Amino acid sequence: YNLSVWGYSSTAEPIPDSVTVWEILDSMRAKNGYSASRTGPIARVLYAANGGSTDWEMKDTLHNGVTKFVTYAFCIETNQTDFWDGYNNYTVIQNNINQCRPVNIYFTKIAGVFFDNPQPIVADTTLGNRTGQLDPNETSHLWVRIRNRAIHPLDSAYNISAQLISLDTQVVVQTGNATFPNILRKATGDNRNSRFVVYCSRNAQPGSVKTLKLILTFKDDTCTITQSVSFNLTIGNNPVGIAEVEKDFEKTIKLYSNPASGSITFEFTRLPDKEASLIIYDATGRLVKKFEHLKSRLVWDGIDDTNAEVKSGIYFYILKGQNLSLKGKFVFIGR
Repeated sequence: YNLSVWGYSSTAEPIPDSVTVWEILDSMRAKNGYSASRTGPIARVLYAANGGSTDWEMKDTLHNGVTKFVTYAFCIETNQTDFWDGYNNYTVIQNNINQCRPVNIYFTKIAGVFFDNPQPIVADTTLGNRTGQLDPNETSHLWVRIRNRAIHPLDSAYNISAQLISLDTQVVVQTGNATFPNILRKATGDNRNSRFVVYCSRNAQPGSVKTLKLILTFKDDTCTITQSVSFNLTIGNNPVGIAEVEKDFEKTIKLYSNPASGSITFEFTRLPDKEASLIIYDATGRLVKKFEHLKSRLVWDGIDDTNAEVKSGIYFYILKGQNLSLKGKFVFIGR
């Protein structure tokens, strides 16, 4: 069982901060695999248990009616025949350890300020080419949205500074220091007002994934803490930031029409070689469709390589051949 307050009654009063309590219960269940029917308040999924420590941690009084501070407490029961079942059986003990360890690690994280779910935003309207993604040979601002997973109201993060480090040689961090505003517990913040600057090599492969690490230093109460979180960037495929391969680009390929509704036509005024291919990517860099054995005219009806219809949005293409490498983008409006 994954157990929480209340134990003394299932109907007497609402669970304080119930959204937070259920977020923790759901996370516990995701980590140990216990069933939904055995996850929840003690009195509801197990039995009424008055005077339990879990209830006292959440709400009770100290001496002479002084209200104590709130602690979020939870309990795991292993559903064995008695509390000492398996005490001399290594297999039973190890199985319990394997089930409980991920939950306990999770508890150590959310017991104080803990940042996760980093979401990078490529802000290339000033420095870059305004595609909203980091393209080869592009310099761009970058900011990151992060969430403080701390449970207790005391665990807010203050004086947050950050250092950005690239773990891939094809992405260079040019401005790597930034600051974040204070981020309260269960809240999200970002450094859009103090941005990083990154550069992507012209040799980076469109659609490739690059890993960066964010090292955060902050205050939680009176403690100074350092935590690192990693995230990925998918390299885009916009031609603006790429070296101009040909001067007569428009004489080689034309699109009818752009924006396109329902289907788009590619016309090659100079017939590609036999090895040439046309590859279409979506805005995340995911390969959507690949055409080979090209002729002078090609019509794409918005069906990807899995035979599914694509969504409306911005798409990118690469025309590759033995002596040819042309790139561009178009807007496709699905049916």
